[in-house]
Amino acid sequence: MNFKRITKNILNNSTGYALIEQIVSIVIIGILATSMVAFLSSTSLTFNQIKTRKALIADNSTGLEMLSEELCSMYRIISTDSKMIQFTSTSDTNLVIYYQLENDGLLTRKIGDGSFQPIAQNIDYENSLFTYYDENGNIGTPVRRIRLYLLSNLNNISSPLTLDVSPYTFR
Repeated sequence: MNFKRITKNILNNSTGYALIEQIVSIVIIGILATSMVAFLSSTSLTFNQIKTRKALIADNSTGLEMLSEELCSMYRIISTDSKMIQFTSTSDTNLVIYYQLENDGLLTRKIGDGSFQPIAQNIDYENSLFTYYDENGNIGTPVRRIRLYLLSNLNNISSPLTLDVSPYTFR
């Protein structure tokens, strides 16, 4: 068998791709490209949501840690409702500490006669609240446990936080 003659016959009979084959190839490449774009955009969206949620937690963690420590050292509650708490601490029973959820999404803190300072931001006012439990786990007084439920919201991404504290003096 002559190899040159077989190769020459194959090359002479080859006419290239037909139009239908080229169209099918383009359609397949288009489907693959569309699925890759959809995959990459959903991955990008997930990354941005995680990034926003981490930013919310990082922005508010210092202030909420301070709130938790001060609630643990609570001596006496002066007044409370679902959006604020006013109390004295064991370190200075004459100094009043006041925490309040504001309508504009801030959790603020005031010590004594000072002014309110923001300690957490982007809080969903309508869905966040202080709750007070007695020693039997019922809502009411005397307070044995304080639960603060905050729902942080930024760019339509929510991050819930529950802070559950038992003051040292009530244990």
